[in-house]
Amino acid sequence: MTAEPRDALSALLAGMSPAAVLDRLAVPVLVVDGEVVGFANAAFAEMLGRQVLDLTGAALHSLLVGSSTVEPVPAGLMTWRHADGYPVRAKVSGHVSVPGADGVVMVAFTDVTEQAWEAD
Repeated sequence: MTAEPRDALSALLAGMSPAAVLDRLAVPVLVVDGEVVGFANAAFAEMLGRQVLDLTGAALHSLLVGSSTVEPVPAGLMTWRHADGYPVRAKVSGHVSVPGADGVVMVAFTDVTEQAWEAD
């Protein structure tokens, strides 16, 4: 990448809030504060058939099937509850603790529901 595109990218990102950057990602991203959703991007909301505003502040136990935390389970798979009631399988593709914020974790997911259905 030459300096010119890097400068353009830096200028673009400098004018955006971190939430705006995360919301534009096609990858489902969730920020959890303890057992409460602090932020969900549009891709995560779409994966669960919900609206972003409905997810913010939601208790994890109301969204997860059989668990109430985002601690990765074996193989990094988690089962979420779609708005229509069916299970959504998602693989944790990355997570990071937010520096200076105890209990706040940002997690990225890959939806593997279709692959799970094909395997059954």
